Amino acid sequence: MAREDFEIVDQKPIGRGQFGTVFRARRRGDGAIVALKLILHDADNGGGTIAAERHGAILQQEFAARHGMVPAVFEFGPDGDDFYIAMELVEGPSLEERLRGGALHCDEAVGHALWLCEFLDRAHAFSATVEQQPYRLLHNDLKPAHLKIEPTGGRKVLDFG
Repeated sequence: MAREDFEIVDQKPIGRGQFGTVFRARRRGDGAIVALKLILHDADNGGGTIAAERHGAILQQEFAARHGMVPAVFEFGPDGDDFYIAMELVEGPSLEERLRGGALHCDEAVGHALWLCEFLDRAHAFSATVEQQPYRLLHNDLKPAHLKIEPTGGRKVLDFG
């Protein structure tokens, strides 16, 4: 597959970070809705950024396959000079959005805290080899906005890689 196998369904981004913008998109082959991250190669994002995003996609794909605590990465690759990552779209509010509604019940707050401790334990124990280079994980931007709470009660950490 390639970037053209996805159609952006809403031009309003669902997320924006330092290196890329995430859109709700439809996979043309089966109609599946995904989160499509686009990283444009420009003055701010050179070849080093694209390589880092590629390595991050591989690490996220492996971590999701082992632990399921981050969005699954379906595919990624170049789009001309740019780069794309198609991944699981995680529905539901972020912990930040939940906190805007006021203090959480203590059972819910403890549940999130314990889950995050488990995530950090697994992330810090994780290692993988990408292009013959060993990698370990460190999520250096873990915050309430990056913890999504799914309608089923599951959780996923975003902005991983």
